[in-house]
Amino acid sequence: MKKKFIVVLLLSVILLVGGGIATWKLISNEKKISSSNQQKENFPPLNELSDQGLEKCLLADFSRRLELKKYFVFSLRELTKEPLKTSHETLINGRIVKPSLSKDLTEIAKPYTTEWKKEGVAFVNENYGTQNIDDLVGKELDKKIDNEKDYYIIFEKNAETKKTYFYKGMHTNFIFIRVKPVKKHVFESKEKALEVLKTDPALKKKT
Repeated sequence: MKKKFIVVLLLSVILLVGGGIATWKLISNEKKISSSNQQKENFPPLNELSDQGLEKCLLADFSRRLELKKYFVFSLRELTKEPLKTSHETLINGRIVKPSLSKDLTEIAKPYTTEWKKEGVAFVNENYGTQNIDDLVGKELDKKIDNEKDYYIIFEKNAETKKTYFYKGMHTNFIFIRVKPVKKHVFESKEKALEVLKTDPALKKKT
C-alpha cells in the first residue's frame, strides 16, 4: 500500500514539474514573440529610412526585405556551394540556400504553394535552360558565392511569379529564377541594387 502511494506521489510530482516547465516555455515563447512584434512596430516605415538605413535592412542583414511590395532581393553569399539534386539529376545551375533565405523564400511562396519548404534556387534563362548564363552555373557560380564582392539578385513578386518562379512540378522544394538578360537581374553593388529597390511601392515617399 505504501509503495503504491509513493509511486502515485512521485507520478504526481513529475506531472506537476513537467506541466510547470511546459507552461514556463509557453509563456517564455509568447514573450519572445510579443517582444519581436513590438520591435517591428517600433521600426519606422521603409519610406522614412535613409539610404544607409535601407542598405542595412534590405542589402546587409535582409531583415526587412519581406516588407517590399514588388521586389525580392538576396545576395549570392546566402547560397551554399551544395548543388541542388532532383530524383534523377544534379543541377549545376542550382544551389542549396542558407536557412534565413530559405525561410523568406518559403514565405513569399505561400500564396502559390504551401506544400514545400523552399531550400534552394536554380538560375535559368527565358527557356528554363542554362545557355548564356554561364556566370551563374557550376564553378563560375561558386566563385561568385565565395567572392568578397557582393552580387545581388532582384526579381519581382507579381502575378507572373506563380508561373515563373514557383514551378509546381517535380522541383517543388526550390524556385527557378529567370536571369536572362543577366544584367537585368544581377547587380554588383549595393548602390545599383538600391537604385532598383527604391522604385518599390513600399519605399514611395509620402506627399
